[in-house]
Amino acid sequence: MKILPFFLFIILSISLNGQVINKQESDKIEGIKRKSSFNVEEIKVRWKKAALENCPGVPCTSTAACTAATPSASPTIVLTRGTESITPITIATTGATGIGTPTGLPPGISATWAVNVITINGTLPLSAPSCGTFLYTIPLTGCSGVVNATGTIIVSCPA
Repeated sequence: MKILPFFLFIILSISLNGQVINKQESDKIEGIKRKSSFNVEEIKVRWKKAALENCPGVPCTSTAACTAATPSASPTIVLTRGTESITPITIATTGATGIGTPTGLPPGISATWAVNVITINGTLPLSAPSCGTFLYTIPLTGCSGVVNATGTIIVSCPA
């Protein structure tokens, strides 16, 4: 395979006959003529460029654009026994690396994250009931910008 020199527009360094010649874009490289061709095995071209245009250096780190789907349920839970377990609520996510600290969940209910799914689960205690409408927010981590999973759980206490 042959590479013609006019295809080597952006060259950061060339190893030629054991010597390294550092050149910038548009610099003339001595000994290379426009009509010359080179065997790929004879020339080693190293080129580094940031993975993303907005990245200031190499290596480049980037954060993902995240999403959180609609919760699988918005339950109304009626406390009738000593405790009441809820059916797990799931929320699919994309791009996240985990979750932050949830807010607004009823007592005894928690949220976990694994493999792009938030699972809300737990047991509501009758001994210290908190009745009412709970609007919860679960922040996603590893995202560019603020992205939250949100939903509602209604807890109805016996009269």
